[in-house]
Order: sequence, then C-alpha cells, then structure tokens
Amino acid sequence: MHKLLNPFYLKYIRPADPGFFITKYAAKAAISCLLAFFAALLIGLKGESFFWCMAGAVSTVLFRTGSTLKRRKIYALILLALIAVLVPVAAMVGQHDYLSLGFIFILSFTCFFVSSAGVSASTIGHGCLLVSLLSLFSPAGPVQGLIRTISLLFGGLISYVTNFYIWPFDPEKILFSSAKLAIEDMGFLLEGVCLRVKNPNVSEEQLAFLSKEAINSVKRYRTFMNLSQKSILQCYYQVLFFA
Repeated sequence: MHKLLNPFYLKYIRPADPGFFITKYAAKAAISCLLAFFAALLIGLKGESFFWCMAGAVSTVLFRTGSTLKRRKIYALILLALIAVLVPVAAMVGQHDYLSLGFIFILSFTCFFVSSAGVSASTIGHGCLLVSLLSLFSPAGPVQGLIRTISLLFGGLISYVTNFYIWPFDPEKILFSSAKLAIEDMGFLLEGVCLRVKNPNVSEEQLAFLSKEAINSVKRYRTFMNLSQKSILQCYYQVLFFA
C-alpha cells in the first residue's frame, strides 16, 4: 500500500501541500467547529443562539492570524473581545435606519484604516466588520444582543481551546519543515549536477526535473513564509490558486 500511495503523494499532493500543512490546518478548523456544534446541541441551543454560537466558532478559525502560536492566541482573544462588544451594539443600532448608516460608515472606515497597521490588524478588522454586519442586519433589543454575545463567546472559546490547547499547531514548525524540504531538494539538484560531471550518462531531463523540484520548493517556502501572518481563509485561497 505504501508503494502505491507514495508515487501519488509525490505527484499530486507534495507539489501543493508538502507534509499536509494546509490539510492539517483545514482539519483542525473543521474539528474545532464540529466540537462547538456538538457542544451547542448538548446544552440545547436552538435558533438564533445556535447560529451565533457557530458564528463565534467559525470566526475564531477563519480570521486566525499571527506568525507565532503565542501571537495567534493573543489575536484570537482580541477578536473575540471586539466582536463580543460590537455584536450587541450592532443589534441595537440596527433598529434605527440613520444610526445603521452611520455605524456602517464608522465601522468600515475604522476596519480598513487599521489595515495600515499590518496584516494581523487587517484580518481582525475584517472579522469584526463581517460579524458586526450579520448582527446589524438582524436588529434586536439589548437582552437579545446580550444573548448573542454569550452564545458567540461560548462557541468561540470552544474553538479557541481546541485550536491552541487541545491541538496546537505552531506556524513556525511549518516554516521550518518547508525550509528543510527546500534545502533537501536543492541538495538533490547539486548532487545531480555533480553526478553529471562524473557520469555523462545523467540526462538533461533528469537534471531539469531536479531543477524544477528545487525551484518549486523554494517558491513554496516563500509562499508559506508570506502566509504565516495571514488568516486561514487567505492561506487556502493563495495556496490553491497562486502557489
């Protein structure tokens, strides 16, 4: 079985996702949301409370950012704190047309303005904007807004604990593994060049293949390095369409 799967991995999986880095991220995000889903069912959350519980869980994994595990923990807590405050405010403001317009303008301006502070600030800002708009277009009173916040924090904290304590995944390890793979491929290329000098039977096609693998490994490392601070959604999009 291993002999059959290894060529498939080398040909189809390794070029796009060596070591299953992105696959592990996706699996962890899905499991975090599933745990929040079953926890909500277990305590009997229904209707709107169930929706906001899942919104908190999804927001925690979807807008995750930071180049290290420690920073990701901090940024995730900041995001949860901000949306916990903005969601009930947006729900109450949504009951008034002119206040809604003003709230959208101020929130949009603020979220896009903080993008100048860096990728992490931009990701948190867009997360706050999206979740707040969901609450804004579903207006409610202060009591219902508070219930939304409690439900959101419940799902978000379950997802947070799963992500960073039950199944932590340090982005620095991904960069290290990707760099190691790139160095190995460059080593194979240099070894092939040396063999060509000693043995003229080594074909140009073999050297071209090794050269292509080495170049792809270096590009892949640069991609993971650039994505290390971006959100999980941006990671999937760029790796799938631009790697």
